[in-house]
Amino acid sequence: PVRSFDDIVLQIETAIGAGTFPVGDKLPSERELMKVFGASRSTVREALRLLEGRDLIQIRRGTKGGVFVTEPDARGVASALESLVRFRSAGVRELAEFRPDFEAENARLAADRATTEDRAKVVELAREYQARSDAGAPWRELVELDLELHQLIASLSRNEIRTAISLGINRIVRGASLALEGAVDTADEAAELLAVATAIERADPQGAYDAMMAHVGSNSALEVRVVENQHLELNDTAETK
Repeated sequence: PVRSFDDIVLQIETAIGAGTFPVGDKLPSERELMKVFGASRSTVREALRLLEGRDLIQIRRGTKGGVFVTEPDARGVASALESLVRFRSAGVRELAEFRPDFEAENARLAADRATTEDRAKVVELAREYQARSDAGAPWRELVELDLELHQLIASLSRNEIRTAISLGINRIVRGASLALEGAVDTADEAAELLAVATAIERADPQGAYDAMMAHVGSNSALEVRVVENQHLELNDTAETK
């Protein structure tokens, strides 16, 4: 028996991780959990809310309701990462230190692990960016396309942790990217993205790494200059979505 909700969270989390409660299983009722842990209703409910926030359980209402074990996905991890970065007030400079090597390694792994069909999707998306850039598409539209390409490449790394972190980073950096309107030569941007895509298409891990490092490195440096010169925080730029 325990009293604090974090102990309850830890024990249920451990049981789920150990397979005692597989995905889809229904946990004991709230009343039963109160008895098991010797805890109050409010303490049990607080624990369940936290577990639900971590995407480990789903609370369903109604006659067929209850608390069911779910399988966490990248979106839950991404949301947690985004919240943590914002809460800690991380700046664009800290992201600039982290992103180039992280994104470049994603590209290297994608070049090594992607299927032929996957490689074609990457090239298609890069060419779409180039076509829209040539047609004078709005910067906001190009930013969304760029982020979509980065997320696709992260998913092709076949590493769930990288996929989740990438999704969180893209949510955070969207605002900083939007702040670059007018400061980026979109033709150059299109050429950089196509260089990354071409290296992935050729199954050239080192070429993909180098091309992505150059692309993200230059963009990150520009984001630092623009955002800091405008005295903006990541939270402020995110509000421009």
